[in-house]
Amino acid sequence: MTRCSFLVASLALCLLAAAAAESDELDSLVKQAGKNYETEEGQSYLEAFQHAIMPVFANALDTCSSTAPDTTNPAAIVFIVAADGTVTRLIYSTDIPFAGCVAAKLRAIKTLPKPPHDGWVVAVGAANHHHEEQAQGKSQ
Repeated sequence: MTRCSFLVASLALCLLAAAAAESDELDSLVKQAGKNYETEEGQSYLEAFQHAIMPVFANALDTCSSTAPDTTNPAAIVFIVAADGTVTRLIYSTDIPFAGCVAAKLRAIKTLPKPPHDGWVVAVGAANHHHEEQAQGKSQ
C-alpha cells in the first residue's frame, strides 16, 4: 500500500467513524425531541415552533425537492434551541442530500420562540418524492 493510498484509506475510515458518531448523536437527539413532545409544554412549544419555521421550511422543501434526489427514508433535521430562543445547533441526516439542502436553507433561522428550557430539542422530518411523482404524472 502506498503512502497516498494509506492516507486516503485512513481518511475514509475517519469519515465513516465521524458519520457513525453523528448518526448516533442524531438518533439520540431525535429521541430527546420525541420525549419533549410527549409533555404538555412540548406540545405547546411545537405549535409555536412550527408557526415560526413554516415560511422558511416550506420554501426549503419546495426549492430542494426539484434539485435533490428523492429520499428513500425521511430525513431528520434537529434544532437545539437556547433559553432565549437562539438556535444553537442544527443537525441533520448527512447521508441524505435532500436533508443537506433543506438544512442549508433552515440555517437562515437564527431565533425561534423561547422554549420551555435551555437546550430544547425539536426534530422535524422531511421526505422528497418529487421526481417519482413527476415521472408518474408523465406516464399517466
